[in-house]
Amino acid sequence: MTEIVNISTSQTEIAAGHDAPATVNFDVVNVAGRRRDVKLVAVPDPASGETLPDWISVSGADTISLDVSETRKIVIEVVPPVGAEAGEIAFCLRAFEPALPEENTDLSSVVTASVASGAAPPQPGVKWGLIAAVFVGILVLIGGGLGAYMLMRGSGSLPDVAGLTLS
Repeated sequence: MTEIVNISTSQTEIAAGHDAPATVNFDVVNVAGRRRDVKLVAVPDPASGETLPDWISVSGADTISLDVSETRKIVIEVVPPVGAEAGEIAFCLRAFEPALPEENTDLSSVVTASVASGAAPPQPGVKWGLIAAVFVGILVLIGGGLGAYMLMRGSGSLPDVAGLTLS
């Protein structure tokens, strides 16, 4: 394989959680001797054989143009979602020429991300005070309606109008 870039990082271990995302900085240097377009992708450690979650990714543009001997800082973000399993994830930065992705490629050293357990936020509890207030409100409306009916009804009885006709 032809080496087109040299990738280096000062960090090989990071810690991240759903409330504390982490970033890793890589220096990508064009060593090809001519201008190159380079695609950058976060990939799992080749020795692990695992897949990489989609919440580990290159920040910003994933394809860059590098002049001869140009160095560019690339950032990979590790942003575990709420509920992410705790554990360690090993990954690398892969750089390759889009026109020849299998021939012109390079991998960074392995970075290990220690992911803290992202417990889901607690579910809101039942608001018993609100339920009691609604129940009391319904009782007041029913009682008020019955009281109003009794007051309007009066103490006397209605006249017997059966068999009467209006003229």
